[in-house]
Amino acid sequence: SDDAGLLFMHNRDQTPRIEGFLAELTGCTERLLSHHRAHPGDDLVCDLVHAQQDGLLSEEDLRRVVHALLLATWDNPFNQLRLALTAFAQHPQQWRLLRQHPELAAQAVEEVLRWCPPAALIIRLATEEFTYRGLHIPAGSHVFLGVHAAQRDPRVFAQADTFDITAEQPAPLLLFGGGITGCTGTALTRATLTEALTALTSHLGPPRITGPAARQPTTQSAPPLLVRFG
Repeated sequence: SDDAGLLFMHNRDQTPRIEGFLAELTGCTERLLSHHRAHPGDDLVCDLVHAQQDGLLSEEDLRRVVHALLLATWDNPFNQLRLALTAFAQHPQQWRLLRQHPELAAQAVEEVLRWCPPAALIIRLATEEFTYRGLHIPAGSHVFLGVHAAQRDPRVFAQADTFDITAEQPAPLLLFGGGITGCTGTALTRATLTEALTALTSHLGPPRITGPAARQPTTQSAPPLLVRFG
């Protein structure tokens, strides 16, 4: 799934790597669906297969949903957890607060998602021509929306530049999109982070960054980390 971000970089030099990634993803999906059709059970993929068999999903839609789940269930929670550890390493007092008050875990996750979203941008396609605040956007244009900046907008968030796990969110977060284009992994990402932060803070002291945290050259903004827990 690390190669998925290459799809957004428009770099022709990466075409062979992208094609290899897509071939692997397609092969993995086919093997997964074949297995679950042969061995039906009560898991999510089997539910999706049953939905396709009942006519609720087309075969193409079934594959698209499984593609999205294979990427979203690994990439987003993993990157967001790395960013969460970065934020808490920079704000150890917030880690100690969460350790003392584990009931704040879900709220801490919302603050992590606001403070350091795993992707700095979300991309949308303009299906018709329009003008927004004097900016002309032709039909067919790709529109890049700055999630990171929007979620620190002082006109919306009273303490926009303060990382505070006790803060109430006055507006919905933008990183997962919305409507029919909303991220299918939203609930899983929140649940994974809530469980991870609860477990980590209950057993370990605040993390400390012990090595360089270089940014990845993709739309993803999560750094690879070398961390030590207190």
